[in-house]
Amino acid sequence: MNFLRFPELEARGLRHAFTLRSVSPLQTADLPRILQEAELPENYAIGEQTHGAGVAVLQGKGTGEAIPGVDALITREKGRSLVIRVADCGPVWIHCGKTGAIALV
Repeated sequence: MNFLRFPELEARGLRHAFTLRSVSPLQTADLPRILQEAELPENYAIGEQTHGAGVAVLQGKGTGEAIPGVDALITREKGRSLVIRVADCGPVWIHCGKTGAIALV
């Protein structure tokens, strides 16, 4: 699988990877393999993405959490991957340099 990485984020020590169109069908069960291939933490959370206004602030450990009814994920935890899937929407990646929080919308 091909990954896109941005030098500006890597220069700040922010681990990340974006994929392009997936080989169908991409299942949630594939995520541990994809995260490992991308050299990202396998402890992940994924939003259900309902095209709504739901936001989940993640605290505590939990591998493979599927968060129902949310389109945005936020965490300050190191060692956790946030996962979103997009088709006709553009992904938004937000980082707060002061708190270290990361959000995916």
